[in-house]
Amino acid sequence: MEENNNSKRKIFIYARKSKFTKESESIEEQIDKCRKYIAASEEIPKDAGIEVFCDEGKSGKDLNRPEFQKMYKKIMNGECRYVIVYRLDRISRSVADFSRLLNELQEKNVLFISATEKGLDGTSALGQLMVYITSAFAEFERQIIAERVRDNMHKLAQNGRWLGGRTPLGFNSKMVKNTSHIDDEGDIERTEYRLVPNADEIETVRLIYKEFLKRQSLTNLETFLQNSNIRSRNNRDFTIHTLKSILRNPVYCTADRDAYDYFQENGCELCLEDKDLELSKGFMSFNKTQSNARRKANPMSEWILAVGKHNGIISGNNWVKVQRILDNNADKGYRKSQNPIALLSGVLKCSCGSYMRPKYNRPDKNGNKSFVYMCEQKERSHKGRCGICNLNGRTADKLICDILLDYELPTNVLNEQLAILRRKLSTVDETNAEEIKKLQDKIAECEAKKTNLFDFAGTTADKSLYHELEQKLIGLSNTVKALRDKIAELENTDRLRAMYLSDILSAENVLKTFKANFETLSTIEKRDIIKRLFDKITWDGENLSVFIHGVCR
Repeated sequence: MEENNNSKRKIFIYARKSKFTKESESIEEQIDKCRKYIAASEEIPKDAGIEVFCDEGKSGKDLNRPEFQKMYKKIMNGECRYVIVYRLDRISRSVADFSRLLNELQEKNVLFISATEKGLDGTSALGQLMVYITSAFAEFERQIIAERVRDNMHKLAQNGRWLGGRTPLGFNSKMVKNTSHIDDEGDIERTEYRLVPNADEIETVRLIYKEFLKRQSLTNLETFLQNSNIRSRNNRDFTIHTLKSILRNPVYCTADRDAYDYFQENGCELCLEDKDLELSKGFMSFNKTQSNARRKANPMSEWILAVGKHNGIISGNNWVKVQRILDNNADKGYRKSQNPIALLSGVLKCSCGSYMRPKYNRPDKNGNKSFVYMCEQKERSHKGRCGICNLNGRTADKLICDILLDYELPTNVLNEQLAILRRKLSTVDETNAEEIKKLQDKIAECEAKKTNLFDFAGTTADKSLYHELEQKLIGLSNTVKALRDKIAELENTDRLRAMYLSDILSAENVLKTFKANFETLSTIEKRDIIKRLFDKITWDGENLSVFIHGVCR
């Protein structure tokens, strides 16, 4: 029975490459080595299916990788017989993680194999020992690399220079000579970047800190800045997220005793001592965020701080007060719930561009809640930036439901929009696959002629023919380019056709689903269907407008 079950289980190949490492083996090379191992192995059945999982640009410090997790779930479901990797550290550089994984593989009767490391198959006591030893060295290597990175951060922090990137509000970066560096040859000029104040922006930052200390609320601060028409560097309204980032940034804080004690209290690594405090200078911070695509914030205990070469603008006392207020507000933070009543919550937008959220009235004597949709911009600015009238919630929800349920009526707005999509499809209704194939054949003919001309040119000694050959080659190259341009045009038409067809089929499927299951769908499920169907729903104070995906494209 077990043998029969094994015959249905696949061979999993796993490959990983971290963008932060210098390994020369690409994902493709790793997979190729694994396939060659399978082909050469006498133990692995050749008729077993092979499934490949690849994580590009992912670290091996843990197992939290999308493709690995996908593979892991399939292993736990009993779909795998062999896991093959190019090298053990492609799975993990953590001994603890790998040890747990190896035990789980054994429980599922899955054999682990390293294609390039002999003896690392995890199928014997010696093999397991070698796996653990190799894994331990991989983890040791990762820790050494991490220590080197951190040592480099300390050196950079001690220099107090700006390393580049987007400068914080209130500062620009300026290139200056590095007078502390002495070059042996004496003829190479070293430079570095420093933060220099931007007078207008500095005043905005000072105002943000001052008003926050007075109001002690990010929401109230956001409203004040909007109504005062104080905007960001990109001439946009400040958001709560941006304001919080400014208020949390140590770059504005003066390097004084209050700040020093606060950072010590929170476990930061300080590249300075009491004697290094300079009351006029600001802090430079390193390792505030993780080195990955998501840029998730690190805890303060992992920050590295030093005195910078720029002037601070907020006293340590006030900066610390701001941090205490933010921490206190976070404990009372609003937690967004999935609204069980308002159908258009998170979908409906005001004509000013802001979302409209439900605002509830007190329940009536029967316990029923009435509500209106209110523009968030209007609420935040206390009508200073938007004065559009509220929209009756239950009326709006019923109107959208009626439109969805009656979509087949000729006068229904959705029926009209489906007709628009069909007209768009009719303009590109013919598939161009056959024409593209003909053009590709012509390109192949031209390339063959070019090859023949090159071969002839290499064998003839008659130089008088060279000019004629050159002109023919140029003509063929121009023909190939024109053919490829035509193919690109036809492929673009096919993409449009596929896109319009997808829009129509998706819309029709969503509408049929909504109508057939209306009585049993919850508000949240209905809202999900609406999000899938509509590109946007807007309210301008008089009219509620709906647009199916693809109509406005």
